[in-house]
Amino acid sequence: MRRSIVIGSNGPEGRHQLQFAEHDAQKVRDALRSMYCGFETEDGIGITSQVALRRFFRSAESCREEDTFVAYFAGHGLLDRGDLFLLFQNTDKARLMETGLRADDIMKAMNRCRARNRVLILDCCNAGQVAAKSGLRHEEPKAVMKDLGFTSESFEILLASDVLESAREFEALKAGFFSATLCQGLTDLWRRADRDKDGSVSVTDMGDWLAEQAAQHNAKAERDDVVPIPIVAAFGRGKTYLTRPPGSFPYHEIDMADGVPGVVLPLAPFEDAFAYVIGKTPVTNAAMKKSLGRRPGPQARRHDGKRWETQTFDVFSDPDFGGDNQPTVGITIANARQHCQWLREQMSLPLVSPPTPQLWDFALMGGDKYQDERPSAHQLVVHGMAQKTAASVNAVDRSNALGIIDLVGNVWEWCVDEYQWRWFCYGHSGRAKESGYMYIFERAAPSIVGGTRDFKKSYLKGSGFYDAVDEIDITVEGDDIAGGPASKHADVGFRISALIPLTLLPKEMREILEISHPLQYKSARRLPVTA
Repeated sequence: MRRSIVIGSNGPEGRHQLQFAEHDAQKVRDALRSMYCGFETEDGIGITSQVALRRFFRSAESCREEDTFVAYFAGHGLLDRGDLFLLFQNTDKARLMETGLRADDIMKAMNRCRARNRVLILDCCNAGQVAAKSGLRHEEPKAVMKDLGFTSESFEILLASDVLESAREFEALKAGFFSATLCQGLTDLWRRADRDKDGSVSVTDMGDWLAEQAAQHNAKAERDDVVPIPIVAAFGRGKTYLTRPPGSFPYHEIDMADGVPGVVLPLAPFEDAFAYVIGKTPVTNAAMKKSLGRRPGPQARRHDGKRWETQTFDVFSDPDFGGDNQPTVGITIANARQHCQWLREQMSLPLVSPPTPQLWDFALMGGDKYQDERPSAHQLVVHGMAQKTAASVNAVDRSNALGIIDLVGNVWEWCVDEYQWRWFCYGHSGRAKESGYMYIFERAAPSIVGGTRDFKKSYLKGSGFYDAVDEIDITVEGDDIAGGPASKHADVGFRISALIPLTLLPKEMREILEISHPLQYKSARRLPVTA
């Protein structure tokens, strides 16, 4: 987990009270919480020193070993008898031990914090004193943190100033220079701050970015407006990332008209204009009822352990299968297409369709970048060798690394080949010739151009509740099952895929998608299911 605490105070009243420290803290808090960074943030803005200390200790001690922890302070830093004190609205300079926050206490808490990666950011005057107390020369841009008592994997400090230097805030910026530049590097200008171009901003990247911006400012500034060159102190191995690490992707839902949310996938946009979306869960009975209106619901066949029964049952009224939150079953490929067509028209989207096998595989595995983060596939299995479906709505304990639920082990899910998928996008909308994709249909599927809906290839992915998942392929061609694409098996359902205009997504999400990899049009017939 990515955790942070943001503390900011304009300091005690008087002519030296800061104007923008609390505002800076609010901006940094919002940046850390944004999709760019993805931190859970404890708020400590405009509070007393005693409350700040308690919140800081609580945040540091709540971390687990696998966490990344960032602590930030903006405000006054006062040097007194060799100690650095952070000042708050209740601080009395005659009683600093009682009413201020001693930087040594912060360092001790950071040392005791269990998080594997820790970052301390101080935007205050005299910030370099936390490194100077180790006995290192102030001029060294990188302090060896083991001299401060740190022996864990990674601890890094970003300091706005050195000892006897004053961090600066400017009326023109309505902010402190250091924090304003930090926020730019975490949000709008993160690509420029990403010095090594790995798609994320590390502490090292940010230190270089802050130093460069300070140097450029000073080259043009009057003497009274010169700002300190920020300091980076570091110990440990590897990198700590302030924006999301490479391969990490923010979860984002799209509200769909049938009530089943769509999840944005970390793929380069289709035609540079549309995000790939896949259903968070299989389409439920409640969702199917919306598209059917007053028309009768699906009819399904149970399996008796040896064969599929010839008699069908009404899915919506069946006690084992009819719950609103259960996946709808007994679905033919035609049923799936009809629901997708209804959903496309309701939302005026360029495409809603059963996914391609490639898109479904990506949703399961998350692509190469996510394989280390996702649970092993057997942990995602709903249940095997059962007699009915499991409700999918709110089953967050069965979600994978991308937040997608029940891809394996609840119901088999219909998929269509690439030609059908593009037909849903271009053929139905009349965009085929305009977009230059008509050759796909003419060359590979002439029946599509002729206006028929007799598509050639359909697939089932994922396995169903009847199956022993560790013993079967989780990809089956539709023609290979009893009844083919028109079968009405009680363990067959579907989920939707869609193309969503990028204009409907937050700016941060659009920028992250722009650096994502394109979808690879190659699907493995057999995927690993057990660990």
